[in-house]
Amino acid sequence: EYTVLDLAAKYDVNPLYAAGVTGAGKTIGIATLAGYRQSDAYGYWNALGLPVAPNRITDVLVDGGPLADDGPGSGGAGETTLDVLLSGGVAPGANIRVYLAPNANNGFLDMFATAVDENIVDTLSVSWGAAEVFNGPADLAAFHAVFVQAALQGIPVIAASGDAGAFDINSNFPYPTCTTLLTADHPASDTAVLAAGGT
Repeated sequence: EYTVLDLAAKYDVNPLYAAGVTGAGKTIGIATLAGYRQSDAYGYWNALGLPVAPNRITDVLVDGGPLADDGPGSGGAGETTLDVLLSGGVAPGANIRVYLAPNANNGFLDMFATAVDENIVDTLSVSWGAAEVFNGPADLAAFHAVFVQAALQGIPVIAASGDAGAFDINSNFPYPTCTTLLTADHPASDTAVLAAGGT
């Protein structure tokens, strides 16, 4: 597995570090639907010898935070932890605000709205998503309005492109087997969002 040090070398980030560009003075926003342990991220950064501030992470609970079964020991916690430790590892000087919402009702939308309304973060990243067809027109319009607001405020929203490319519906319940249906991942499919693929 690659560490953030490996990625910095492979993507030629080290010259930025040498020039003093570490993310200092900036704040990374992470939007997530599961809990995690801050200590896991700090442990990772410390194990790699990264110079990070001991209080760089601020957790923001939205709508009460993740549901009980989405706590630090859940499967989603691993994804949240990766989001925090990797983004924070590539930019060791940056602060991090983690917006934690329940994976139910309007939690996903409220999470983005809270982050954008606060207008504190310099960028907002999310690795959660679902096939776009699972959202109705009104829901898509509500998300889009929030993402446009973010753009107007100068906050780029970056979303994972999904785990199955153009066949994103294959990785989402209730379609456990491969189909020929084409559907992108939302919110990466929104025109005001930057879709990011994996390494």
